[in-house]
Amino acid sequence: MMQLLIPIVRADLAIDEVYVYTNEAPLECPITVIGGLQYPETSPDIIEGWNKHTIAFCSLQMFPYHHFFLKRYQLLLLQATFQKLQQNQ
Repeated sequence: MMQLLIPIVRADLAIDEVYVYTNEAPLECPITVIGGLQYPETSPDIIEGWNKHTIAFCSLQMFPYHHFFLKRYQLLLLQATFQKLQQNQ
């Protein structure tokens, strides 16, 4: 189990150590923000902060999963992404 989890934890820590936010002009394209309902660090209130990063429409899509839903539910995420792209054509 440790061999499975260590690379994931290292990747999360590496991103946290090197990321520096820079305030820039908002994007002119729509943003779809995706989060997991069972992951407290991605509450709708926190995720809605993405609104300030676009002058276009910003939508929020929450999935009933936790932190690792991106990998575990890849097909569901891809289907949702495809639907959003179809709507924006």
